[in-house]
Amino acid sequence: MLDRIHFRLLASLTLLTFGLTVASAKAAPKRLILIRHGDKNLSNTSQNLNPKGFTRSINLAYMLIGCFGKPSAIYVHPIDINKPRSHQREYQTAVPLAIATRKDIQFLWQAKEGAIQAGKHLRSLPASQDPLVVVIWHYWDMPELAKGLGWSEMEQIDRSDFNHLFEFNYKEGSSTPIVRQRTESEMFKQDCAGRPNGLEVVPLH
Repeated sequence: MLDRIHFRLLASLTLLTFGLTVASAKAAPKRLILIRHGDKNLSNTSQNLNPKGFTRSINLAYMLIGCFGKPSAIYVHPIDINKPRSHQREYQTAVPLAIATRKDIQFLWQAKEGAIQAGKHLRSLPASQDPLVVVIWHYWDMPELAKGLGWSEMEQIDRSDFNHLFEFNYKEGSSTPIVRQRTESEMFKQDCAGRPNGLEVVPLH
């Protein structure tokens, strides 16, 4: 009798664990927008955006809201002021979007374990809670982040290129994305970039 109870309990736990594993593997946001931080001066060591990058960050907020809607989450790499690459620009780029949408900027702490691990964490976010996630990153390991997101075809980003926008769409029940590559300059010209759905962000052109 006890053996039967132990067997049934073990079988139930096994099925529960398997179900959670499958659910985790298939969980993914409905849509994820991945962009690089705004422009910087390539010839100096400042960790801040330059004026062009600051202007871009405001235009990005205006365009992202108008063309994709209000994000459910905004993620950036954690800031580390003790390192030459302190990741402050990612946060600075996110600020106008966070102010306009009243969404807190979240640090993607899994990046400490590597960009692939960070991408896997993002891919595990359930669509029911995070239908639209915006991620602002840096150029050198963006392809590794994309691998964690389930896409291994991203080419290396040039250090002088701040214009890429990657749209990851996940169908229900799938963790493999359909990726659409765009440019921010192309998106800025769209009619939707001037319609922030009632959220007040003043664009700079």
